[in-house]
Amino acid sequence: MTIWRAGILILALTALVGPASATIQYSYCTSGCASTGGDYSSWQTASGSAGLTFSMSPLTFAPAGLSGGVFTDTTGAIFTGYSNATTTNSLTLNGTALAQTTNGTNSGINLALPANTYAVAFMLATVSGFGSQQIVLNGRDVFSTNYSITVPNATSPQFFGILSDTPITSIFVDNLGNLDGRVQINSFELGQAAPTPEGSSLGLIGGGLVVIALMRRRRGRTAAR
Repeated sequence: MTIWRAGILILALTALVGPASATIQYSYCTSGCASTGGDYSSWQTASGSAGLTFSMSPLTFAPAGLSGGVFTDTTGAIFTGYSNATTTNSLTLNGTALAQTTNGTNSGINLALPANTYAVAFMLATVSGFGSQQIVLNGRDVFSTNYSITVPNATSPQFFGILSDTPITSIFVDNLGNLDGRVQINSFELGQAAPTPEGSSLGLIGGGLVVIALMRRRRGRTAAR
C-alpha cells in the first residue's frame, strides 16, 4: 500500500471514531450490581479485566497527599469532598482512611480518575453509624445514581468494584440522607490500560502521511524534468 493511500485510510477511520459511553462489564456491591459482595482479588480477575494493569495491593491514604482538604494520590487520582453536588468542603484522614468532615443529603466524596482508567474498586465505610451510599459514574448528578451501597455500621466496610469497556472519568460516592454517617473510603485500587491514540492523533498521522506522499511525488516530477 502506498503512503498516500495509507494516509487516506487512516483519515477515513478517524471519521468513524466517536465518543463512547461506558458499558459496565462487571460490578460488585450490596445492591444494584451484577454480584453482591466481592473483594479486590475477584474484581481483578473478573470478566473484562484482561489487559488492565492493577497495583495488586489496595492503596490507603497518607498525610502527604492531603492539602487544603483535597487528597491527591500518586496514581493521579484526586479526591474532593462535597457538601452537596456543587459545593466543595474539606476531607480529613481517619487513620489511613479518607473521610468527610460533614455529612448531609447528597454530600459525598468525588474521585477524579487519571486517564485510561477502566476499573475502580473501594472498601467503603462510614466514620460512625449506618450509611446509605449512592454511586454516580462520570458526574455528580445525584438523581442519576448507578449503584447503592448499604453500610451497616462503621466497623462493617463494604466492597464496591466495577469494570468498564470504556474509560471512567470520575466516581461520586454520596449520602442518601441527613441521618447517614459520614462517607469514609478505607482503601481503593484502579485498573488502567496502556494509552491508545485518539481520533485527533490518528488524523494528524494520516494527514502527515498524505503530505509526505505529495512532497515525494512533486520531487519526482521535478527530477524528471
